[in-house]
Amino acid sequence: MRIVCSLYPYDRWRSFADLGSAVRRMDTLGYFGVGIPDHIAFPASDANAAIGATWPDNLVLSAYLAGQTERLHFVFYSLVVPYRHPVQLAKQIATLDAVSNGRTQFSLSSGCSRTSSRRSACRSRSGGPSPTSTSSR
Repeated sequence: MRIVCSLYPYDRWRSFADLGSAVRRMDTLGYFGVGIPDHIAFPASDANAAIGATWPDNLVLSAYLAGQTERLHFVFYSLVVPYRHPVQLAKQIATLDAVSNGRTQFSLSSGCSRTSSRRSACRSRSGGPSPTSTSSR
């Protein structure tokens, strides 16, 4: 069995040092990986309050955590392609995969909702997201 622990909501960690400590413990305990969502930000609302207000750059955060672990995989639920230039995203994923010694897994999508698709100006003919999945492994 492979167990992946979600890192968000990020607000539950007092600091990135505390998050690093928790992730190192997960690595020691034999967890397969940490689950990482791709959100730039959420609109402020009561419905989103439980999700939190802290959303670091996940690729940078994962590189920071990769340097502190040996076996833990970084599992991106879905990287939203329109948030970044595709060449830059490919370079970031390749770099993270190199510094983590091949411990990066991801899927790609055009967005997680009609709202995010409209914000990114990337929509399918139906007006909603049209996800495309791939994996580095």
